[in-house]
Amino acid sequence: NILGEAQSGHIGKVGLDLFLEMLDEEVRKLKGEARIREVEPELNIGFTAHIPEDFIVDTGEKLKYYKMLSSCVTDQDFDEIKAEIRDRFGKIPDELETFIQVLKVKQKLSLLNVSRADLFEQKIIISWPEDRQQPGEEQRQGIDPLALVGWVEKNQTLARLLPPGKLELRLKYEQSISEGLGMVAEKLNELIEMVKAEG
Repeated sequence: NILGEAQSGHIGKVGLDLFLEMLDEEVRKLKGEARIREVEPELNIGFTAHIPEDFIVDTGEKLKYYKMLSSCVTDQDFDEIKAEIRDRFGKIPDELETFIQVLKVKQKLSLLNVSRADLFEQKIIISWPEDRQQPGEEQRQGIDPLALVGWVEKNQTLARLLPPGKLELRLKYEQSISEGLGMVAEKLNELIEMVKAEG
């Protein structure tokens, strides 16, 4: 009765996903395996990115789509959910398109082990964690500084390094926010592929 009140305690208060994550971590610890620390980037967003109140009126439906979009792993996942939303509710509004692009960028940042990103209309500041892993904890592979420097050199009109351990990405003035974020997601994908190739 692993999901019952007797075994799992107040699962309703922490949610099933978090409970299963905690359970997996404890099983790894008991087996003596290293815990892999996933990095969930903290985002500070300086523009509007959400599902507008007048686009999806029903709160339950809106929460369902927030959860579905936040669970996407690939660009294809995002495209499928966008198509479903478009079929059901009509043309995707700018605020929702921007929200989807923010999630795409966040997914790429997570793969690059980024700890924080400040997103503004004309630039994005990306920061990597300064802390080290704890004993018995295996941090997911970070980014190779040489690969990052090489990528920045190839993208000088877009990117520049800032001390200490930060990257600034400049968005083009003539682009909408969602277009700029889409371009950033594509460029970050190139960086991910470069890191994989050199790793």
